[in-house]
Amino acid sequence: MPSRCPQASCVMATLIFQRNAEPLISPMAGTRETKTRRRYIRLVATVIIAVMVVSIAAAAALQLGREYGHAIAVAQAYTGATAQILASDTARTLDRLRQLGTAFVGSKNAAIAREMVESGESTRVLNIALVNESGAFLASMRGDPTAAAPLSQDVLRSLARGPVILPFSDPAIGASPMTIVFKSHDAPARFVLMPLDPAAIMPSRALGQSALFTPGWQVLAQGAGMKVAPPPAILRQSMDAGAAQIVEYGGANSMIAVGRVPGWPLAAIASVPIATALAAWHAALPLYLFLIFGPALLCAVLALLWGRASDRAERARVALLAAETARDEAEYHSVSLRAAE
Repeated sequence: MPSRCPQASCVMATLIFQRNAEPLISPMAGTRETKTRRRYIRLVATVIIAVMVVSIAAAAALQLGREYGHAIAVAQAYTGATAQILASDTARTLDRLRQLGTAFVGSKNAAIAREMVESGESTRVLNIALVNESGAFLASMRGDPTAAAPLSQDVLRSLARGPVILPFSDPAIGASPMTIVFKSHDAPARFVLMPLDPAAIMPSRALGQSALFTPGWQVLAQGAGMKVAPPPAILRQSMDAGAAQIVEYGGANSMIAVGRVPGWPLAAIASVPIATALAAWHAALPLYLFLIFGPALLCAVLALLWGRASDRAERARVALLAAETARDEAEYHSVSLRAAE
């Protein structure tokens, strides 16, 4: 029996051909594909963020290391230079005082010489005395030299090697932990003894983390900034190293340098706390942390926005595909029904 609707038969045949040629995608298949795409997007975004964070963190860490090394090198150079400057200034001061003492004992007018010393070096020079080769006191700027006890033979033997710095105390002459004794140029068989004020010997520009020590590492003068003197073992280690070193004493790490005072048995010490040396480096840490975490946070936000936009686009694509599938199914069933009639 011929079909009552040949057009419907043609449409149905066309739909059947399209259905066989292009299989319809079910909503379930679209959902699985969407999940796969989402996982892929998250994986790509995670890899991109990780690579960028690691790259920026590595660059910042390298720069931080370079800045740290530079700060330590600057602190080392500064500490070593400070110790050498302190040693040179102390040597010049002691040389000038030695000339002053030599001029005093060689002066023909003791009153004028005393006035000259008191007007120029009253804060540094406590007394000036003349000693003969046996150690007996012959004259002095202050006190009673005839009542003073003679110098020991150990001190006299040490004077054969050069100037001596020692603690001295005698009621007739005076007392000082920093007393210099040296040969008189005018009378080689005689010696000049000068008790000094150690605090006044320290140069005014070196009143920070600095000090003067004897060869036995006894503190003679100490800057106001150095609250705790380094132990002798640390000072010997720094002296042997010949350069500034990082050591720990007094509960903190410090950069210490030791310089010999030219011509005198003294050592000049300069110290810089590591916290002070690295203050600028510590101040730059927030900037480096921002450089590390700022781009990482920005990448994370951009990746999140990109992922959400991709999810919305994928959902719209799947919804459109499902709508087209449903429309084709409805049209196919409608044509099938008409064809069946």
